[in-house]
Amino acid sequence: PVLASDVGGVGELVVHDHTGWLLAPENLEALDDTLALVLSVPTAVASMRPACRRIAEGRVSPAVIATAYRECFARALASRS
Repeated sequence: PVLASDVGGVGELVVHDHTGWLLAPENLEALDDTLALVLSVPTAVASMRPACRRIAEGRVSPAVIATAYRECFARALASRS
């Protein structure tokens, strides 16, 4: 699980309260509160691990990234013909 600010593409990978915690950027109070929660409830972190692994394997594993690149290059080459 991850504790992150909801900036850039982070929100596409982190599902709040499912694979981690998304916080508003620069909200130090939310960061403090959420970090205290994470440290006080280790079972919450442990219960998120399977969902984190599924997302990582399904969206950002080397095999998934390689396939996405291969498909992108194939489309680019096909559009040149």
